[in-house]
Amino acid sequence: MAGTPSGRFSGDSPDGDRHRTERSGHRAQHRRRGGGDGAPPRAWQRSFRCQAGIGRSEWSVETAMARYRRFVALHESLSLPPEVNERRLWAGGVAVTAAAALTAFTGVLVLRGLLGFDVPVFGGGGQAVPQAAVYALCAAAAGLQGTALLNVLASVTARPLRAFGWVGALAVLLVTVLPLTMSAPLVDALATAVTNLVEGCLIVGALAVAGAWSMHWPPSPTWAPR
Repeated sequence: MAGTPSGRFSGDSPDGDRHRTERSGHRAQHRRRGGGDGAPPRAWQRSFRCQAGIGRSEWSVETAMARYRRFVALHESLSLPPEVNERRLWAGGVAVTAAAALTAFTGVLVLRGLLGFDVPVFGGGGQAVPQAAVYALCAAAAGLQGTALLNVLASVTARPLRAFGWVGALAVLLVTVLPLTMSAPLVDALATAVTNLVEGCLIVGALAVAGAWSMHWPPSPTWAPR
């Protein structure tokens, strides 16, 4: 019964013994996790934490300022523009320009002389060799202008290759869409657009490789939390 000494509220009842045993087990488990003081485990003991945040008991003004100075040095090193070997950059740019001009000349000769497409469409009718020479000169001018742009971006931006990629992508998109807006047969306009797309991607990609070959970023300082 509930009112008898052996009832559910009695100190020596089976249910009371079971509850006390369970509470004792929970306390022992918390003690094992919390380091022996009986307190529940802390957040840094239950989850992953960055090594820079452990050891807060050793905090001092000198330690905080040292960490701040290292952080500022790391940020400044990451925001510095790269060191550019201009001789290597322009050597690569001239090589890309020559390769682009030769590719454009050969492509127009094949498309205009063998396949019968009026490429480039802005050239109209005419012999294949003069039109191929004009297109090759345009490709060479694009290669030299791209090299000069990459040289300027390397001296004013921290990520010149990314900026050059965006500018080059916009330029390639422009020269690809431009033939489609001209009053010319659709087949010739499409052939010119595809040729401009391929030629532009080759120039931008090759100049990006030449730029990466000629640039060197200063090494970042080693980050040490203490």
